[in-house]
Amino acid sequence: MCPAPGKAVRHPRSPALAATKTEATLLVCWEASGSTLMPVESHVGLFFQLAVAADLNHGPAPAPGQNAFKMGFGGISTTQGIRGLCCAVGLADQVASVVERVRTLLQHHWHLAVTVVGASRGAVAGLMLARALEEADLGEGRIALHLCLIDPVPGNLIWVSRLLSPCKMTVTAACLDVSGCTCLRSVLALYPCEPLADCACHAPVLPSYPASCDVEEDATLGLHTDVVATAAGDSWTRHDRLLAYTRVRRFLVARGVELRNAYNPAFGGGGDDDDDGGLSTLDGLPPRVRERVVAFVAAAEPESVMRVGGGVLDATQRHAVHQYAAMYNVDSVSVGPPNERGLVLSVPEYAAARVDPPQDSPAALEARCLEAMEAAVKARMAPSSRTAHHFDDRGSIERRRDGDVLNHFHRTLLAEADPSAVVVDIEPLEGRASTTSPKVAPEGGGRMLLRVRRDVKFRHTRIILIILVVVCLAAFGISTAV
Repeated sequence: MCPAPGKAVRHPRSPALAATKTEATLLVCWEASGSTLMPVESHVGLFFQLAVAADLNHGPAPAPGQNAFKMGFGGISTTQGIRGLCCAVGLADQVASVVERVRTLLQHHWHLAVTVVGASRGAVAGLMLARALEEADLGEGRIALHLCLIDPVPGNLIWVSRLLSPCKMTVTAACLDVSGCTCLRSVLALYPCEPLADCACHAPVLPSYPASCDVEEDATLGLHTDVVATAAGDSWTRHDRLLAYTRVRRFLVARGVELRNAYNPAFGGGGDDDDDGGLSTLDGLPPRVRERVVAFVAAAEPESVMRVGGGVLDATQRHAVHQYAAMYNVDSVSVGPPNERGLVLSVPEYAAARVDPPQDSPAALEARCLEAMEAAVKARMAPSSRTAHHFDDRGSIERRRDGDVLNHFHRTLLAEADPSAVVVDIEPLEGRASTTSPKVAPEGGGRMLLRVRRDVKFRHTRIILIILVVVCLAAFGISTAV
């Protein structure tokens, strides 16, 4: 259980410590159960590759002065097999490794902003991380956690979770209540509207959040993690994937995560402002070596190798090359005796399956999203509903036959395009208007086509539980009589 809000802490702020240490950011990317981080199979891995940060998974130890870091995890079924797929084995270990990294980073930085983007079981891991960070008691106000959750699915049947809820034995129980996690600052939870059969165990969770947390829950087009799936040569023409990518990117950038426009400097590089693609990291290198490193990384030929002789670079310069290579998914290692260390750079085989993000500007991306959402509103799709895990057995993701706007994101973009639009507050999360972003009603009304509901009562779950109890009692009575 998460400690209650307002619990006593053992690490009061020290003005002297705060004056000598800096702030830092940590991006944690968690893939869905069946997806790999590398090679990239979804937007989660794509954002991991685009993040301008030191890779704490495989790269060298953080150097003094660094303040941007990242960690990434492939799907647990790719690492744990059937145990990971069915029982989420390994998820808790991944969460524990992040907590230990956070503890280490807090030794060098006063404040750490942790941003998580996860899909399916990866999103569940983000909720588990919130509880783990609170329980670790790392200091009051030293951690700010931001969660981007893409269809957080624990993999439990709803009636099973309800039946075993007193025992806290399910993955659902481990992520359904984060209301006591005071480090949690903001949440973006996206729920695809396309339903799957109940037997597929794809019911998402609608967690309980802290009252102080800025929460935005929104339904979107598409089917489970298919909304974030990607592949080499993807033209980004699918509306569901374009909406998800743009929405998540907007969330990450707003939380201070620096992203490149492309994987590789050969594409022209550059982030949102004056990002140099990490080239400034190499400013201390000899010009000739710098040119060689940049050219090698830009070419990124799979299975190619580059060597720098021993004694050419000192420890600080080698470390700079390590960090630059990690930004572009190029492996690097120091070799040779301690006094004459050299470098070996290599491009992994999977680099051939590189996925390029949309090359549009943020404004152009959002304009494309508006067109896609307008088209979806006019399409008059068939109504549907997805039942969700919730404490009170009440929650669903609904799609109506018609509406004035698609979802909250559609309202937000309309408001930014036309500031004179009427702002209304409809369907707030559990009566708390502060937990959702402003909703904008265009002329003609504000009825949303897609929505997340926490006020729908589903009695079938309780009926099933009652039937199971009756059956068990009857079986017990028969066995006793015999």
